Amino acid sequence: MHLNEIFEVFFLPWYDQDDLDRRLFEHLYPDFFDFELESELNRYTVLPDKLHRTVLEYIRLFEIDARRDYASIVSMENMEKLSFVAEIDAYWGSIDTDDIFQRSDQTDSNNEVVTITCRTGALIGAIILETYPNTTWFTDWPVWDSFIFNHRTARAFPVFHWVVKRIGDEESIEARVRAAGLSD
Repeated sequence: MHLNEIFEVFFLPWYDQDDLDRRLFEHLYPDFFDFELESELNRYTVLPDKLHRTVLEYIRLFEIDARRDYASIVSMENMEKLSFVAEIDAYWGSIDTDDIFQRSDQTDSNNEVVTITCRTGALIGAIILETYPNTTWFTDWPVWDSFIFNHRTARAFPVFHWVVKRIGDEESIEARVRAAGLSD
């Protein structure tokens, strides 16, 4: 399944018109992107405070679920470091992701593709936040359009989109981490 098709089938149906109007890119986001100034970021999207807090709570819950899900796949000491993505990449490389796409009910917003994306992206984001003190979540709705933002470099890391690309059998998440200039 092509990446844009994955996005259109499993994610696009859950946007309303306001969400679509706020999006920065038509399909999946690039692996990272820069804003000339941090103030430029606020021109694109700022969620109302209540929705911002709701998205952060969802991300927190997704991270908790991901830590539980990956506990038998990733060594616990690596789960606190960006190096854990090599283990996740090895896992995703060992399974047939086409089965996941076939099993996922595209009429259900909690389908397996969306769930894997949200949980894994939240965990990657949490580890980036722990590793890089100048980073924060820039929240958006739907949750998977949220990204990690580095205030020092004005660079955005769309970690949820990295996961979609990985389960779509594209380049590894680890390669994206390195390309973005992130490492342990």
